[in-house]
Amino acid sequence: MMAKDTGNRTGWNDEYLRTAWHLDGIHASAGWEAYDKTAEKSAKDVVVAVMDTGIDYEHEELKSHMWKAPKGFKLTGTYGHDFVEEEADFWDILLGGNASDDPDGIDPMDQNGHGTHCAGIIAAQANNGTGTAGVFGSDKSGDSSGIRLMGIRVLDSDGSGTLSGILKGFYYTIRAKQLGVNLKAINCSFGADVDSDIYDSVIDEAGKAGILTICAAGNETSDNDLIANAPANTGSDYGVSVAASAEDGTLEEAWGTGTAAVVSPIGELAMEDKKVTVSGNKIGPVTHEAL
Repeated sequence: MMAKDTGNRTGWNDEYLRTAWHLDGIHASAGWEAYDKTAEKSAKDVVVAVMDTGIDYEHEELKSHMWKAPKGFKLTGTYGHDFVEEEADFWDILLGGNASDDPDGIDPMDQNGHGTHCAGIIAAQANNGTGTAGVFGSDKSGDSSGIRLMGIRVLDSDGSGTLSGILKGFYYTIRAKQLGVNLKAINCSFGADVDSDIYDSVIDEAGKAGILTICAAGNETSDNDLIANAPANTGSDYGVSVAASAEDGTLEEAWGTGTAAVVSPIGELAMEDKKVTVSGNKIGPVTHEAL
């Protein structure tokens, strides 16, 4: 299936746009046109936090859309934060002091690829003659200047992470919101077979601050109503569980079933000259892994 609607209506020249059938599946062009007419377009950039393996903030498809901490910002990290390598006291991080002596241990450079893949689906630069276009295409010229990506690295190079690191990531984003960042959503494409109660609490807290948490339903082919899969099966009103559909609109076989708020086309992402796919390996009952 080709992205005929998107390609015809935009005239963009992205090399792999023709394979991005998911953009037609969600009627992206209509959404972009509607967004262009809203007051939000002329307001502050919308920020989406990608809580994952980090983001390659130097990638040509993403570097112009990275959130960058303003001068004097009271949180450490330029493009977000690395909670895998950073060893500074967490409260110092939240208060903006005594960060690691190693600046590379603060910013969320991706060492796996999964987080960059997710960031590309959200906001890969459109109409630049290479790669593809993200869901946030913004206007017909391909300008995605209204979107910014904050990298929150909570998963390591193997795609695994800890609950404590993920909770730190949540509180970092909540604090950023309190400090004036126009953060609207946290993308969580990971999961573990643990009880969701603790996630309910932190997702509620983020929601009350004005941030939605978007969670992958999982790729274990299990029923999330019967088998724990946090954070996707959160009971919070501020959490959205998203499953994936195939090209024909049916539920993708590898994805979790049960209650899901949204079933979205999974599509294909091609940045540079290759498609990126990731599969995680379960290490233990409290280990979270990329989905």
